[in-house]
Amino acid sequence: MRRGYAVQNYNSTDLRDRTSERSPEELIALLFDTACASVKKGQNALAEGELQMFHDATGKAVQIVLGLREVLDMEQGGELAQRLADTYTSIAASLFKAKREKDDVSLGKIYEALAELRGAWKTVSGPAS
Repeated sequence: MRRGYAVQNYNSTDLRDRTSERSPEELIALLFDTACASVKKGQNALAEGELQMFHDATGKAVQIVLGLREVLDMEQGGELAQRLADTYTSIAASLFKAKREKDDVSLGKIYEALAELRGAWKTVSGPAS
């Protein structure tokens, strides 16, 4: 029990250290990093028959994508925010379907889409990310 608390406390501190002085753009790039890593982890778990890990990893990726959609400022962002909302909605729906169907090929395509968006956000956030 104490070890679990220590690990959780360390993880929380590590997350704070990595995010406390980042710009919003850098934080979004970090979320894309995590979403991409989660999709890859899901693919690997599926290949190894680790279904619980597969569901956990792909579920995390879905949560991140939906979270990215929710933080969009639709009033200030205009057409770009709407396009991003549509893109995130499409990716989340594809993730749900790939998760349900255990579809490795679709997960690969989703990874590519997330990686492309991640690259765009890293360009926006600058070289520090």
